[in-house]
Amino acid sequence: ANFSGNVGIGTTSSQAQLEVSNNASATTTPFYLSNFGSATSSTQTSLAFRTDDLTHNTGTTTASIFAVFQGGAGGVPQKANADLGFSTLQSGVLTEVARFNSGGRFGIGTTTPFWALTVASSTGPQLALVDTTGSSNAWTMRSIANSLYIATSTATATSSVAALSFNALNGSATFGSPATSTFTGSLSLLNFSQTGTATSTFNTGVNLAAGCFAISNS
Repeated sequence: ANFSGNVGIGTTSSQAQLEVSNNASATTTPFYLSNFGSATSSTQTSLAFRTDDLTHNTGTTTASIFAVFQGGAGGVPQKANADLGFSTLQSGVLTEVARFNSGGRFGIGTTTPFWALTVASSTGPQLALVDTTGSSNAWTMRSIANSLYIATSTATATSSVAALSFNALNGSATFGSPATSTFTGSLSLLNFSQTGTATSTFNTGVNLAAGCFAISNS
């Protein structure tokens, strides 16, 4: 310890309350966090961040970074994998919010990411695009029940009408209602069906290469 009360390991001039230094080589690991308990597929080692709380005694863990051992056969390290997770305090409970799995895939809202980036939510959009203006609406994307929805709403909205949705089961695309769609180029459709009270305007006419044209199914 120096006169300021800082503790240095491997250094005589620590710049923080605790500093661990190792100048042995360009690549070094001067600090280990270890858990030598029975190795299972859920053994964890954590680094926790704490702050004061209302009781002013033990404090509250507000976030943590943790490693999860994904044990191999019989806990043999050479056959094992490990994940790296991140937790934050939510309503008084430390809750995992993101994870890198052993394959390098990153999941937000899920502990089992299947792609390089997987964003999961069962209650709202998985992605929002916003500008720097607080009063502007966000464009959101949500995947749920085999469908993709693109919508716009405020950050506090509990629901919004999708501007465009895609159904993965039949490939259909639906524009929100009421909606006006403008195609400045060409539009080629195998089948076209208009429902509702909207009107359609074709400035250059309609060319039917085959089939028939019907009004009110007649």
